[in-house]
Amino acid sequence: MRPLEPTTHFGYSGIQFHGFPKMLVTVQIPDQFARQFHLDDAAHSRQLLEAFVLQRFAEGELTSGQVGEALGLSFHETRQFLHDHNAPPDVTAQEHLQQMADLDEMISG
Repeated sequence: MRPLEPTTHFGYSGIQFHGFPKMLVTVQIPDQFARQFHLDDAAHSRQLLEAFVLQRFAEGELTSGQVGEALGLSFHETRQFLHDHNAPPDVTAQEHLQQMADLDEMISG
């Protein structure tokens, strides 16, 4: 068996996604793996996008807001999506408390 030679093509498709240009990425996956992971229909492009976004979020490269934007989700849908996938929040409890205190101070004047 010869080693896999990954081929990826990047290009802007000109299609808008939530008001932003969408990049079309083509990844060649060997047939045996495509069949194993049932990647034979268009519905799976969403799953691949979600997996990519979750990985980038876990690596700290995306915020929860960017996750929602990439997936076209509302704030609450994004929180639920991250919770459903066991993704930790992008701010710690301590950071959240500090943000709330800072907001309260700004409102109080």
